Amino acid sequence: MPYSKILVADDDALIRLELSTALKDLGFEVVASVSTGTEALDYAKRNRPDLCILDVHMPGLDGIAVAGELAGARICPVLLLTAYSDMDIVDRANRAGVMGFIVKPYRTEELLPTIRLTLSRYREMTALSNALEGLQTQVSTDRLLSQAQRILMLRENLTEREALRRLHAQSTSMGRDIQAVCEAIILTAELAHDLPNRR
Repeated sequence: MPYSKILVADDDALIRLELSTALKDLGFEVVASVSTGTEALDYAKRNRPDLCILDVHMPGLDGIAVAGELAGARICPVLLLTAYSDMDIVDRANRAGVMGFIVKPYRTEELLPTIRLTLSRYREMTALSNALEGLQTQVSTDRLLSQAQRILMLRENLTEREALRRLHAQSTSMGRDIQAVCEAIILTAELAHDLPNRR
């Protein structure tokens, strides 16, 4: 089990103490124990814990609102601590990106598998999301590269391979990534086409 840092937020001091103690006994580090959603959000944004366990009902921002902020910023996964299980809470939690629930009164022996599964799923989701972003970036770069190649081929009567070599050489000599070089070539070509229309 990886060493994990957990933030606990509940407006009930006794529940915070009991949960923090149980988590420490399971080998986790409780890095913060706070009583409001605002405190939880501020701490998580500054310190990026591995997991937040948040009570649904807290003063100020509730746990679901905090979960939405954390999920949107990809800071960490959230487990909701709740005694309630009505569908409105479940639906809101789902939309906010909550990874799971710990239902009060919880049993200590349920904490470890719930947390391990949550952390594992979050790592998988993050890896998939990063891979998708990388793929989207690559597709965008390939599109720009193809367009810049065509411009060089037409403008300077180069073959596809020669145009590609020229782009890479410019990227190296200018110390800029290939995407920036392609964007500059495309912009220059667009401006050149626009100028006659402005006269």
